[in-house]
Amino acid sequence: MLSLIEVRGAPCGGGFTGYGAGLAGAGGFEPTLSGDGCPIPGSAVTVHIGSVVGAAGGALLIGAAPTSAPLFGGTILVVPALSLPQFVGGTPAVPGAGFAELGIGLAPNLALSGAAVYLQAVFVDGMAPVGVSFTGGLQLVIG
Repeated sequence: MLSLIEVRGAPCGGGFTGYGAGLAGAGGFEPTLSGDGCPIPGSAVTVHIGSVVGAAGGALLIGAAPTSAPLFGGTILVVPALSLPQFVGGTPAVPGAGFAELGIGLAPNLALSGAAVYLQAVFVDGMAPVGVSFTGGLQLVIG
């Protein structure tokens, strides 16, 4: 007897979860941070930043632990181990028009399974009430 078995991609045991509140910038827009893809060792995922003032500069904070530390009227939600310069596109100085997508490749190391990484983006926003805006936090769990 011949059986046909269809094998599809491995189930995704990882994912993205947003947490905490951001700090609104120009025009009252709170920057957004989200992710998509299946975060398993050896895969690639995409992190999306949106609703930032157009063409703003800032940083993507990356860490292994969350926190809740007040700063400039908002809250830092990541214990940063790494801070990467981050610039967004969009029409310069237009509230909410800024966006960016970042492709992230995960190492093909099974020891990463179950690890969590925490992300938050912060931006200089001269039109914001306190001159900066923050996204909420984003937890990435590797499956």
